[in-house]
Amino acid sequence: MAVAIYLRRSLFDQDSLSIETQLNYCKQKLLPDEEYDVYEDNGYSGKSLDRPQMNKFIQNMNKYTRLIVFKLDRCSRNLLDFANLLDKLQKNNVQFISATENLDTTTPTGRAMINIIATFAQLERETIAERVRVNYYQRALDGRFLGGTLQFGFVNTNVIIDNKKVPILRYKEETIPIIQEIFNMYAHTQKSLGDISRHLNNNNIKSCQGANFDSSKVSRVLRNPLYVKADVDIYNYYSEYTKTNDISEFIGVNACNIYSDKLTLTYHEGIIDSDVWLKCQYKLNKNKSIINKRKSQYSWLSTLMKCKYCGRKISVCKNKKLYGICNGKYLTNECLRTDTIYVDEVHTAVAEEIIKKLDELKKVKVKKNDDNDIKIQITKIDNDIQSYTEKILMANETVMKIINEKIDELTKEKQMLMDKLLQEKANTIGDNIADVDFNGLSLEEKRDIACILIDKIIVGSDDINIIFRV
Repeated sequence: MAVAIYLRRSLFDQDSLSIETQLNYCKQKLLPDEEYDVYEDNGYSGKSLDRPQMNKFIQNMNKYTRLIVFKLDRCSRNLLDFANLLDKLQKNNVQFISATENLDTTTPTGRAMINIIATFAQLERETIAERVRVNYYQRALDGRFLGGTLQFGFVNTNVIIDNKKVPILRYKEETIPIIQEIFNMYAHTQKSLGDISRHLNNNNIKSCQGANFDSSKVSRVLRNPLYVKADVDIYNYYSEYTKTNDISEFIGVNACNIYSDKLTLTYHEGIIDSDVWLKCQYKLNKNKSIINKRKSQYSWLSTLMKCKYCGRKISVCKNKKLYGICNGKYLTNECLRTDTIYVDEVHTAVAEEIIKKLDELKKVKVKKNDDNDIKIQITKIDNDIQSYTEKILMANETVMKIINEKIDELTKEKQMLMDKLLQEKANTIGDNIADVDFNGLSLEEKRDIACILIDKIIVGSDDINIIFRV
């Protein structure tokens, strides 16, 4: 039987020995008049065994008694790949010889070295296997039904993982369009949580407990990441959570869930686009301060007006005309104001400013999706962080401290840009709001738009100060 000589030179490793020189070294290990075949991969990387001539040798290895290489890394630079190759050689009774290293399976020392390599390779295999098991377990843990009340639209089913039944959430097909309608109504119209709950109840749609919907139940649906197609924007939105999946896995297909302090992708796919889901989150956040406040049946500003002198809420009452009552004066007697607050006058003044604000939004709304410049800045920061990270390996203690401080600074700047990008992408002040005829809206609709646009209205005796959110 003959001997096989394997030669490899990387296309990008022009300083390494030539194929001819490697061959001459390998020939020195041949016995007199010993026949040999040469397998040559010129211009191939050693990162894997998937190379034309290496594959050909593996198919024909049972024809040879020995495999001779110039150095071990000519076969592979990957420990696991090399260990797998050695295993195939041993099963075919093919000895391995490195012409320039003390790796020769025909000698006790060579066999010992090979065993050491195989031991570390086995450790790496087991470590990878354990990592995979933990990852699958974590995904199952966070994607499965953990008991308690099912979320709206889901049923509990089982999948087999490691020969065990694991409970996993699946959608009820008939609820998918309902869930999508809930998100679209809240993201793209001026419908409030109460409006949506009334719409669902009027259509005899029950919550996950079989009861009627209310504002809090609708809010829980809108807040739930189990419905969203999780992409990089969702990954960044949950920046404060530990991730069990790499960012490369957030491709806008599977949904995600929060378990303890960890964010993980689920087994089931999302049904709500990330931009719609994010619009709902920002709208919920903006309106959080007024969700549970009692709404006046007379005024669309009752939750927004504050007294200039004591800072307390101004309530609205009606006695032929609408009057404002400072809670600091009539409830606690802490406010010294003596003037009468005519709410209709406040309505007129605020409506004029809202209409002006809507006109401004019409002029700038074409820019709301122009986020390319921000993405370019983020990319540049990523490149800078990568550059600084590579320099750490060559830095002394003092320089390393400076580099780490710079990386922290860049990371904070990147997070600010990401927040801005998410805010722009999920901005609820869109075409549907900017184009409305404000004076023609109902009291409820005026209240919704006022609460989206305005943080508070400070009412004095002779002046009104409107603090806009946007």
